[in-house]
Formats: sequence, C-alpha cells, structure tokens
Amino acid sequence: MPLGLWYPIRNLIRFGVSPGYVQALSTTETQYLGTGNFWSRITDFSLWQLNSVFEQFLKIDENGMLSGYNEKNPLIAIMKNFLFDEYINESIFTFGTVAEKIAVIFFWVSVVLAILAFAAMIAICFLHTQMNKIEKIFLITLYGCFMVSLYSLSATMPFVCSMNSRYITPTISIMTLCLGICIQRLQMC
Repeated sequence: MPLGLWYPIRNLIRFGVSPGYVQALSTTETQYLGTGNFWSRITDFSLWQLNSVFEQFLKIDENGMLSGYNEKNPLIAIMKNFLFDEYINESIFTFGTVAEKIAVIFFWVSVVLAILAFAAMIAICFLHTQMNKIEKIFLITLYGCFMVSLYSLSATMPFVCSMNSRYITPTISIMTLCLGICIQRLQMC
C-alpha cells in the first residue's frame, strides 16, 4: 500500500470524504475547457499550439483583459508539462534568449524521444524479445490504463490542470524500458 494512502483514509474516517473524491473547480475559472467538444480537443494538433514550448494558461492582465490561451490537447499539454511543469514559462525563459532557445531544443528532443519510445513500445508487441507474451501484455495494458485515465480525467474535469504529466509519470519508465529493449534488439541484428 502506498504511504500516501493514509491521508484519504484519515479523511474518510474523520470527515466521511470518499477516498476517490476530487474537488470540482468552478466553470468560471479561466482554465475551464468545457465549452468546446472533447473530441475536437484531443484530435487538434494545430501547429499554433507549438508556438510556445511552455504550457499555456489563459491569463487576466492588469487591465482585466484576457490574454494568451489555454492548452486544449492533452497530449501536447503533457509533453510541455513533462519538461517544464506549469510554472516554468516565458516569464522565466524570455523569448529570444539563449536559455529559451535551449528550452526549445530540449522540448523537441523530448518529442522525438517520446515518438521513438512509443514506436518501440508498439514494436515490442511484434518483435521476438526475451520478454514473454504476459510481460508484453502487462506493459501495454499498464500504459493503456494510465493514458485512458488521463483522457478520462481530461473529459470529466475539463481544465488545463487536469492535463498534467504527474498523472501518467509511470509511463516514462514503461516507454524507456521498451526503447531500451528495441535498441538492444537492433544491436543484436
């Protein structure tokens, strides 16, 4: 049992709060995404979303005007979030600086690595490796469960903060393992 399980158990005993309870955010929040179609959100890979490699949140400026935009696509949001989290953005790495250019390079390298790792995970299903069929099914199922969970959360709680990489962190280990197995397999050829 995870160490962090004590807190939900304490809240259940002391306050009657369900262990799976998630407090709903207000639909008036600037990061609310529920006004659009979920299917169009998850299939939109428009290039304008990659103008910044940092996760984007709609903001209210000092004049009360809205500025910026909210990330809408969970896959793009988590790719940005894995590297820079929610709080590292243009205010830290100013556009045009060397640090910002390095951040952009890191982002695109991580995108390439993620694509290669995902392809390796798919290839593992079909390649003859030292892993048996049960191990392959376990890894793919575990990965699938995390991703379905993320997309389900993004649908039921349509806020930018629901598309956070912290919800699928174990997928990094799964994809890294698969990439390593594929590299090992290629070296044998």
